[in-house]
Amino acid sequence: MNRSPYYKSCHFEFLLGDLDPDQILDNAIEDFKMSCKKIVNEQPPHQGEYHASIMVTEHSTQALHFFVNRNFLASLVVPLFATREEIALAFKILRNVENDFENHQLSLLDKPFSPTTEAEREMWEIHFNHLKQIVCEPEITTIIGGAIRRFAITESFIRQKYAEMDAHSLTNCIFDDFAQLQYAYMEYEPFNTGNARRDDSDETFNFAIISNRDGYGEAAEKVAIDCENAIKVADFFNFWDAARDNRYITFFDPNQFAINEMPEEEWQELYDSIQGEVLNKPKTYILRWNPAISSYTLARYCEAVLEYGDSFSMNWSIYEYQDAKKGDLFYMLREGDGENPGIVFRGVFASDPYEGDDWAGSDRKRYYVDIDCMDAISPFDPPHITDEELTAAIPEINWQRGHSGQLITPQQADKLSELWDRHHPKD
Repeated sequence: MNRSPYYKSCHFEFLLGDLDPDQILDNAIEDFKMSCKKIVNEQPPHQGEYHASIMVTEHSTQALHFFVNRNFLASLVVPLFATREEIALAFKILRNVENDFENHQLSLLDKPFSPTTEAEREMWEIHFNHLKQIVCEPEITTIIGGAIRRFAITESFIRQKYAEMDAHSLTNCIFDDFAQLQYAYMEYEPFNTGNARRDDSDETFNFAIISNRDGYGEAAEKVAIDCENAIKVADFFNFWDAARDNRYITFFDPNQFAINEMPEEEWQELYDSIQGEVLNKPKTYILRWNPAISSYTLARYCEAVLEYGDSFSMNWSIYEYQDAKKGDLFYMLREGDGENPGIVFRGVFASDPYEGDDWAGSDRKRYYVDIDCMDAISPFDPPHITDEELTAAIPEINWQRGHSGQLITPQQADKLSELWDRHHPKD
């Protein structure tokens, strides 16, 4: 028995001739009973070619694609996991071509094709059953590329989300979830993601950093939940187990979710209910540098910038060393009566504090930290943030005089970070 051609993505082809591809698509979209969106690629792979994606609003999973090559061969691609609505739109396009342009023979796999109602029904049944088979496959996670976002299917997750549901109804729900994922929460800012190395191993894992705000979470092995002055790192499943019934959180699949900002007391309750490792948030310090009196002269700074650019490492004295840890953050404040007072670079502590001789030559002991410096500017350029701006934003700190290694409060650190971001907007 010959296998149906609909068991994979289908490429329906015809010679375009002098037909206008936009007119073909626009006419079909206008006749279609549901809202659609056409996106034309303004920079196709090769000059003289045409490529457009067509989505049925709120009902598309992977989108239809319409290509025309330089030989005027048109191809309408219906992806393997197209929804019933996408297939209906594809057949509307094909029927318009067949009915309105008699000399343009449709083909599929190099064989003549007619877009009959029976063919449309058969395609949908095969697509549906193919997804149903994946949905019911135990202990396997299948990642499917979507028009905008990919979709993960794991039978155990689905069964927990949709308990007591038969396979047919379950598959309909998965099609809906897959389509919803392409449209929902598009205005939400994605949560930041990163990579970290496992303890005593060269292996790495990825994680999403989530906080109490409107946001969309990408796929990740772990989540880092930000609450007050601590971060809790948890396996994604532990997060899902604690949050799956939360009215402010929507899970699309085992690895993707959206959060609506919730009352702080409910965020704290959620944080407390998640099993994970609690980490203290990095503290922020102000290090101070007066080139006129420091052993770190202006000439040494110039040499570092010339040799290493805006990133280099060294050590620095810290007055409030008692709570300082490797990984804490700092801003370097240039002060004194010279030119350009203000923040000249920032960075992170590369060590815990350690005791050493006084840099000024006295008999007393001082504490130092190794520091990794970033975003260093030329000593002859204006600072990232001037001392006038600092005084206006955080007046309770004396920005003209003080000891190096001053611990500031989380609220002051947030204000300083916001001030930095205003001067350095993200792309």
